[in-house]
Amino acid sequence: MRLPTLLTLLLVGAAARAQSPTPASVRLDGARDARQVLLTGTRAGEPVDLTRAARWRSADPRVARVENGRVVPVGDGATTVAATVAGRTVRIPVTVAHARRRDPVDFHREVIPV
Repeated sequence: MRLPTLLTLLLVGAAARAQSPTPASVRLDGARDARQVLLTGTRAGEPVDLTRAARWRSADPRVARVENGRVVPVGDGATTVAATVAGRTVRIPVTVAHARRRDPVDFHREVIPV
């Protein structure tokens, strides 16, 4: 674990309350689809981003992978993604369809103007 992440967990995670994910559920359609989940909490009545402080885990890595809140498809099916901060865990339902479908390159998703 990197030091900044450890400090974030100690300083932000321990004092944060009321964790909630956005979006509350994820539906992925196609091999190139992905979603970023934002995990927020409150500290002293103010919202705080816990996404990077969370430990993320997919209940079924054959359906979806997750890293730092970014959920990507692996295979068709349903699973949950769990985010844990300071001993509190929230679960986000994930549904994947057409994970084996190979879509053509999409200008808006894959070509970045120079």
